[in-house]
Amino acid sequence: MENSTPIRKRGIRNESSYSRNVIKTAKIEGKEHINYKNKLIPAKKIAETLCNCSMKCNLSEIDKKFVFGHFYKIPSKNEQDLFLQGLIIKEHCKTHRPRNENAILLEHSFKYYCLLGSDRKKVCKSAFLKIYGVTERRVRTIRENLVKGLTPNDKRGKSKSNNAIQPSELKLMYDHISSFPVKQSHYSGKEFCYLSCDLTVKKMHECFLTKYPTSNIKYEYYNKYFRENFNLSFGRPQVDTCCKCEDLSNKIKNKSLNETAKKTAIAEMIVHKRQAKQFYTIQKNSRDECKIRNDLLCLTFDYMQNLQLPKIPVQDLFYLRQLTINLFGIHNMKSEDSMFFLYHEGEAYKGPNEVCTFLLTYIQQCVPSEVKELRLFSDNCPGQNKNNTVVRFCQALVDTGRFEVVEHYFPIRGHSFLDCDRDFGVIKRTLRKIDRIYTLREYLKLIIQSSNKNKFKVQLITHSDIFDFKSWWNKYYKKTCNSVESSKRSVPRDKKVCLNVSFFHHYIYKRGMVTTSEIIKSTNQHTFWLTLPGTNQIELPKENYKDILPINSNKMKDIKKSASYIAPSKINNSFWNEVLNWPIIEK
Repeated sequence: MENSTPIRKRGIRNESSYSRNVIKTAKIEGKEHINYKNKLIPAKKIAETLCNCSMKCNLSEIDKKFVFGHFYKIPSKNEQDLFLQGLIIKEHCKTHRPRNENAILLEHSFKYYCLLGSDRKKVCKSAFLKIYGVTERRVRTIRENLVKGLTPNDKRGKSKSNNAIQPSELKLMYDHISSFPVKQSHYSGKEFCYLSCDLTVKKMHECFLTKYPTSNIKYEYYNKYFRENFNLSFGRPQVDTCCKCEDLSNKIKNKSLNETAKKTAIAEMIVHKRQAKQFYTIQKNSRDECKIRNDLLCLTFDYMQNLQLPKIPVQDLFYLRQLTINLFGIHNMKSEDSMFFLYHEGEAYKGPNEVCTFLLTYIQQCVPSEVKELRLFSDNCPGQNKNNTVVRFCQALVDTGRFEVVEHYFPIRGHSFLDCDRDFGVIKRTLRKIDRIYTLREYLKLIIQSSNKNKFKVQLITHSDIFDFKSWWNKYYKKTCNSVESSKRSVPRDKKVCLNVSFFHHYIYKRGMVTTSEIIKSTNQHTFWLTLPGTNQIELPKENYKDILPINSNKMKDIKKSASYIAPSKINNSFWNEVLNWPIIEK
């Protein structure tokens, strides 16, 4: 015989099968049940005779069944009591005839009705109790609430245990756990918070008892409260840690150093982290500001870690060089959308020409004309984001009249976590689930599908899409110059400030000039006039890569070996036919 009771899944409660709820439901429905004292309680029955009073309260069997059945279909005791309260009318006693001097004078009298469809029938109290199968005590409680102007409220089973933890103790636990510093993951896509790897719940409980010695909170309850109310883990995985932070931390922990050296290291660490935090503060404030202002847009951009083609779980591929796939991402901090530019190493490099081309393409396609202020956030990579070409490109965006102001922020080295890095984390999590990828278009589809909210767009790039910005800017801008503040003759030669791109972390571009500072939002600023004398009109480059980029001959041999593991249905397409016949260069 099959068991009719469904099997409970792990982690899912079947509260309807709890004994207290079974008893409670049976009492509300008037059914036979066994109470808490293990005593059999019979089911409620319809009374055969109601009363013999002069009010003629008797009802027909059909009416009694209808009234009785309708009442016990009401799903809760509070609703049943509210229904009964609506059938009792309260009136003030007009006259009193006490039989003795000590008699209690009643202030109210009550009339009782039963509901027959849409009609009410007046009945006596005895008939009222028998019609609805309720006790005189229950009706007396309903009358008391009616006199006080209260609605019925069932308080049974809601009293707190004497051994229950007091709310003040719970607040102490909550505040204590919240006082521990947490760090957030960055590359995961979702926000996960981590406590220090040196902590455990046991140590936290010991600290709690040390801080509050009068508390009687046991470790078991503290651990239960921690698991149920906090989504925290211990030991944040370290990724791309800062070299200076590691160096200073080692100095602080070094027992062989004297106290003076340690204090110096601690002071350097405080200043270093304060400067690093300044970048994230500006980034957060800019995100909030651009969502309010229509004339402001904030973008973060960077290259993702190189991808490889083909991606096949074959052991020999670990020893072979494969076709490198480049992915450049731009994250819009206003709409939280992202656009990616996808290409392989034979189409373009990973340099300033590509970065400026992708930024210009995004501005032309996605940025409305009403936006007049642009803020850019990127890391300090000199070969891609922080170089003379990108500086002149940002200056040209203002000089051509596209924007009134362009600001570019660079973080402290080692603290360059950007919104686009979070997008890359989402993509990596999707790609880890796929064991075989053969073509560039498969990467394109997977990147688009990795966003659950359809926030990702991808463009395939060829060599003809890339503009030559490196040879363009020399026509309009100086190769180097001194700042306006230090260009006076009175300033010594060794005090003159030259435009060293790698030296500054904040650039503000305005018409014809750029203002820089070594530290973000610093008052010590330097202004440079970059435009060559006699330059009237600046045009952005129109020349692009004429030819594709040849691949190293030795690497091509490895790519062809890798291609032997690709399924025939995948290798015989136009992409691999083109790649395997790609021009090569001897190195």
